[in-house]
Amino acid sequence: MFGSSSADRQERDDMNMGTEQIGSVTVIEPLIDTLDAGNAEAFKEAMRPLIDARTRVVFDLNRLSFIDSSGCGALLNCYKQVQEIGGEMAFCQVREPVRTVLELIRLNRLIPFFDARETAAAALEPEASDS
Repeated sequence: MFGSSSADRQERDDMNMGTEQIGSVTVIEPLIDTLDAGNAEAFKEAMRPLIDARTRVVFDLNRLSFIDSSGCGALLNCYKQVQEIGGEMAFCQVREPVRTVLELIRLNRLIPFFDARETAAAALEPEASDS
């Protein structure tokens, strides 16, 4: 989908997304500072192929400094897409202005928040007791 699978980080040209694979978890980093009515639809379109068939997804929101109701809806759309295939989703490095909005709408009750992407990825990894 992105070209060489050996690259640890890759960017989507259309919406500037960085991705990283940590074990079986895909970390998606939107390389934008605002998620609002002006770009929420483009964000959802860019997310569909990135999330498709991935059951463990972490959104690293460290660059996001503003979100409105349309942006919240776009993140909920991603959550729904992951849930429909029985997956799990988490957020990491959520900056304070965005965190306040997401907590205000109680999104933190559906999607856990973590300080670091490695911690979030570890929390979504399947139990190692099967080995």
